[in-house]
Amino acid sequence: MARLEEIVDVSRLERAADGALPFESNLFMERLIELRATRPKSFATLSPAVKLALGHYEASKRRAQAINEE
Repeated sequence: MARLEEIVDVSRLERAADGALPFESNLFMERLIELRATRPKSFATLSPAVKLALGHYEASKRRAQAINEE
């Protein structure tokens, strides 16, 4: 099974959440958002690292949306 670090660059997500890098859409992260909404029990079984990375992704996405609205 692939590890999170092999699928996404967690460090890049964290820097994007801090505003140091521009937001880049990630299909894997978007699927995790969908999983959380449609299958919360399955999402709950994911590792804390995956959930933390998703939090960074969503923070950078919100930041990008806020900048685009200005």
